[in-house]
Amino acid sequence: MKRLLSILLLLLSVFTVKAQHTSLNNYEMGPGEYVNSFVLHSTGRLYEYEGVPRLLAPLHMWKTAGGAHHSLALDSSGNVWAWGDNTNAELGIGNTTNQTDPVKITIDSLGNSFTNVIAIYAGGTETGWMSGALKSDGTVWVWGAVSDGVRGNNTAGGTTSRPVQVPFPGGVIIKQVVLNELCIALSTTGDVYTWGSGNANGGFRSPYMLAQGASYGGITPNTPTKITLPLPAIMISGGSDYMNYALLNNGRLYGWGYNLQYIGEE
Repeated sequence: MKRLLSILLLLLSVFTVKAQHTSLNNYEMGPGEYVNSFVLHSTGRLYEYEGVPRLLAPLHMWKTAGGAHHSLALDSSGNVWAWGDNTNAELGIGNTTNQTDPVKITIDSLGNSFTNVIAIYAGGTETGWMSGALKSDGTVWVWGAVSDGVRGNNTAGGTTSRPVQVPFPGGVIIKQVVLNELCIALSTTGDVYTWGSGNANGGFRSPYMLAQGASYGGITPNTPTKITLPLPAIMISGGSDYMNYALLNNGRLYGWGYNLQYIGEE
């Protein structure tokens, strides 16, 4: 009887492992505004679906990101692939030709090999014609329509058809970044930087979204600037139109944005 019970428990444990393997944890989702994508982790296959899944490429992928008009995928070797609308060069392949199937981004704006990427970002509703990436060395890259200060080089920005590096002061190493109309970055030392979310004249909601302490209409959102927090942060979240957050190393959650009721203060 004890032996039978042991066999039943063993079978149950095997079934449980298989059930976990086939759960949603086996998928890397890239929801977009019009078309969605996902990576099946067990095979590394990349699919696009708009009602019915379509195998895009027999490549080994492990991440995907969906934007308003295009999609990105990251393979196991740290290379970025892009497809979809390319009106503003958001695919990063050096031209503005739309692509039905994934095309690898081979070089950056300086002609260097573009690889060693660990995270990818595709612009949403507000910035649907831009893309971004975080490399393993802690550098941040953007391409496409990187206007409204997103370029981060102390200009309002414009359009670039190849990835360009966002400059940070003093060789800061970034470990997490949120790229959208507003950009937020977290360094390895726990400092939080913000930039974008405006134009050369300050932009709508910019002072509140950036949390840089500047008065409305008098800010410069075009360069990554460290914001003031009481302690180092361990995680950031946000980049939306209204609210952003930083989790500090003491477990306290700090928020900032356009309207206090959106961040839970009132």
